[in-house]
Amino acid sequence: MSKRASKKNQPSIADKIDIIKNLYSKGYNLDFLLKISDISKSTFFYEPQKESLNSKRGCSKPGYSKTVNGEYISDEMIKTLLFDLAEEFPFFGYKKLTFLLRSRFGIIINKKKGYRLCKEMDLLLPIIRHHSSSNTEIVFKKVSVDAPNTHWQMDITYVTIFPRIIFILDIIDTYTLEVVGYKAGFSITKSDVIKTVTKAISSRHITDSLTIRTDNGPQFKSKEFQEFCTKQGIFHERIPVRSPERNPNIERFHRTLKEEYVNINDFECYKSFFKGLDDYIKFYLCERPHESLNYMTPSAFYEAFLRSIANRGVLVV
Repeated sequence: MSKRASKKNQPSIADKIDIIKNLYSKGYNLDFLLKISDISKSTFFYEPQKESLNSKRGCSKPGYSKTVNGEYISDEMIKTLLFDLAEEFPFFGYKKLTFLLRSRFGIIINKKKGYRLCKEMDLLLPIIRHHSSSNTEIVFKKVSVDAPNTHWQMDITYVTIFPRIIFILDIIDTYTLEVVGYKAGFSITKSDVIKTVTKAISSRHITDSLTIRTDNGPQFKSKEFQEFCTKQGIFHERIPVRSPERNPNIERFHRTLKEEYVNINDFECYKSFFKGLDDYIKFYLCERPHESLNYMTPSAFYEAFLRSIANRGVLVV
């Protein structure tokens, strides 16, 4: 008999496993059965994963990644985190940024997806960086603003609580340093940005031209937000990638928010965090003095400006 014919008569691995299961159910020793059958325990206990017809391998929700806690986080929010990380570590490439997504936030993401998301948001470092471009302005030039409601700065930051990621969208008036709009939640979408800006414009009764400065986050670069700005007559300016110093007022506010509110409090639940955030914003506006405003609060500085306009005088602080 040939070797090929003898192999044909041998039971397959699946047949062996069925025989082992049958004998094991009758009281035979499993280790002995596996040994004489030349089947490993991992092979015996292996169960192939069942996949739905419309699912792909890996994450079952396209456009999302899973966290170690079993929760889903959208690619849009991952891009927001990548922007903040790239600003914090401007010398990090996509591999290190992807590693930080895993180590800091517990996001299950591989280097290929990290590369793709970084590429989509222009966060990839150039291969050769021996000479800086003469057209790239490294030092931020202060915006010349002589009145409120003419120039705003907007950005999204994040904090980690219990241990979920909470995103905070804020808009600051460059002249008065007032927080004119904000929203916090487990995600910030382009729709949230549009609604927050719309509400801020309405509350400030803005009818003249307005400039809003942002970074290149996915919400701010979205087609919907661009169309919104065009329709509202808003001039939208975006700072270069990895240059948070060009949006200084909002960056400084976020640092202050974390130092004076987030880092010094133990929150009992998410509800207490959101309620406390509302209280801190009120404190920041009405009670916290600013050296750059001659130790006036943002709200008091704005009211002084309005009085000076009403009296047709010059604002003196």
